[in-house]
Amino acid sequence: MYDIENIRKGLFPDKYLLLALEYMSTGQLETPFPRFAPPRSMHKDGVSILMGTRQRNISFSRRRVMASAALHIQNLNKGFHTNGNVTHVLNRIGLTINENEFITFIGPSGCGKSTLLRIVAGLDQAYDGTVEINGKQVTGPSRDKGFIFQEHRLFPWLTVEENLAADYNLKDPKVRTKVSELIKTVRLTGFEKAYPKQLSGGMAQRVAIARALLRNPQVLLLDEPFGALDAFTRSHLQEVLLDVWRENQTTVLFVTHDIDEAVFLSNKVVVLDARPGTVKATFQIDLPYPRNRTNHSFQQYRLGILEALEAPRQTDNDWEI
Repeated sequence: MYDIENIRKGLFPDKYLLLALEYMSTGQLETPFPRFAPPRSMHKDGVSILMGTRQRNISFSRRRVMASAALHIQNLNKGFHTNGNVTHVLNRIGLTINENEFITFIGPSGCGKSTLLRIVAGLDQAYDGTVEINGKQVTGPSRDKGFIFQEHRLFPWLTVEENLAADYNLKDPKVRTKVSELIKTVRLTGFEKAYPKQLSGGMAQRVAIARALLRNPQVLLLDEPFGALDAFTRSHLQEVLLDVWRENQTTVLFVTHDIDEAVFLSNKVVVLDARPGTVKATFQIDLPYPRNRTNHSFQQYRLGILEALEAPRQTDNDWEI
């Protein structure tokens, strides 16, 4: 869409916007950011100056509940080509996820958990099979899918509220109201004007969650968002995420290596096997919220998932509990 060489030559007036969107979606930059933050004048009106003419107003529904989505994956296969060889990452993945379900994927490193999320998000389209949301094939990224990465990927020159709003007009009263509601939901009241460098890792990740929710996603995808946090912060953010899920009633797909986290959060846990990634087992977690980690039933689920992870691969007989 944009010629990166023109960006380097300064021929595109919204170069900061392009870099910001590239960073927000991939976490990587083909062209590096300037060595220092944009001039102070860019902070004066926050996002409106950063985003230039591309900033948008948005109309929010008065209803707080978001639209949810049903997800259907059928015969999904994915491979990577390296030096003439093909590494099969996902093999014959088949799943049906209902509206407002909280699904956690767990499995060994290299089993394709993150790849699966990227395919559902529309960030990776080089695969065979069917991936549908509400009966429509996923053909690319869109605002009905919110993706939260392992790192928060906040813009360092924007405040919490400006990062949350991003390309929406923070001067719009409806946007301002929604931003304030989400800041309260993720328990960051009082930090609206703080910059990312002034936040802890857990606080920054909460901003990333709120930013994704502002777009009213039908599906919220989280790729090990708490993996780098200490145990206390991780436990706190698990509770925050459950509050967000119950309040907004969106469909959640969550990736983790932590069995306790999977049982604590999910309606259903999907165990993946590696090389290639296949669905090895599924566990329906029939425990009421809030959940007690010391409860006998909680520990039974935990042991069952651990046994599934350690069990040898089933040839053509995946099992379900």
